[in-house]
Amino acid sequence: MLEVKDLHCSYGTTQVLKGVDIRVNNGEVISILGSSGSGKTTLLRCISFLQKADSGTIRFDDFEKDITKLRHNEIRALRMKMGYVFQNFNLFRNMTVRQNVLEGLITARGVDRAEAEQTADEMLEKVGMQLSADDRLRSRFSAARTEVFLFDGAPAPRIYWAGQPLLERLLSQDVGATLSYTKTPAGFRVNTAAQSAEPLVAELQRGVQYFAQEWQKSVLNGQTIEPQRAIAPFLRLVESPTALQAKLLGDLTVEDGGIYPLAAPRSMGYYLTHPAAAGRDLGTARWKIGFLKRLAPLPLPYGKIYQKLKK
Repeated sequence: MLEVKDLHCSYGTTQVLKGVDIRVNNGEVISILGSSGSGKTTLLRCISFLQKADSGTIRFDDFEKDITKLRHNEIRALRMKMGYVFQNFNLFRNMTVRQNVLEGLITARGVDRAEAEQTADEMLEKVGMQLSADDRLRSRFSAARTEVFLFDGAPAPRIYWAGQPLLERLLSQDVGATLSYTKTPAGFRVNTAAQSAEPLVAELQRGVQYFAQEWQKSVLNGQTIEPQRAIAPFLRLVESPTALQAKLLGDLTVEDGGIYPLAAPRSMGYYLTHPAAAGRDLGTARWKIGFLKRLAPLPLPYGKIYQKLKK
């Protein structure tokens, strides 16, 4: 059981939480509703000690104390009983979903790797997530459901991860931001804001669909393309884009706990007078090889340069 009493928290002279009381019993699921800026996130951050409260008491099962007088080891013990999901997901982009799940179990909680791997697999299976490059899919699903492997079960090469946000953008449908959820007899319906499809992405997707339809009509229907051969054109695009490809695709944006450009540098002249901005813009770019190609459209091996910098 978790209980907080008379919780106060301020940012400067602005008092955000004014004597909040909340109690959550074992097995209970609650939602905290309120307008933007009403203090929902601040309340959760205070409870998980990511934000220092001004006053109040916290009780977790048999433990109860002034929330402002907890020692470091007491805070750590309470945090070990909590889970906190940030609004920005803060995932490690160089890790798979499974590796991100394992990281907290092994590094933060000290769980034995074998036990952590079993827990991670159980949790991923529970929410219906399986890794497309994990050869164990063949033993878990029928052959019809495991025909397509990007790398035939082998680990993806480094250059793939350099362009994964680009591939994700090209495959994604353009939908608006989530506004609310409506309960229906069949479950919950997600209500989203209206958003027009990005013309370039829509055209590329129509081209892919047309290719697939024509393939099915041709004498090649039934023939398969080996995974390594199928992904090769995309890897070439990621590693060695032409100036035109970098320009056409670079202005696209992706959602990654925020909205980020794939590869949209400012002018070289701007960076010469604002060198710090170059590092920031490269850091936010989700297709860094494309960023470098657009910034300096020269016949340089940007893909190899990027991979050396990542080692």
